[in-house]
Amino acid sequence: MALNPILFLPLQARLGDRLFWPLMILVAAPAAMVLLRLDRAADRPERLRGLSHPAPPEAALLAPATVQG
Repeated sequence: MALNPILFLPLQARLGDRLFWPLMILVAAPAAMVLLRLDRAADRPERLRGLSHPAPPEAALLAPATVQG
């Protein structure tokens, strides 16, 4: 999302500060909201796509084997 500020200098020179900064807010705000939403989803692994939790092993498989004679 980071763009080189020198790219916007001609636009700022043409529009002036009074129009340039509100325009930058309109351009940057949606991108910032998307990044915040993605960050919140990343903090909750259960919401991430493709995440799979294996089923917990059954208690019988964890118990020590008994020898029958």
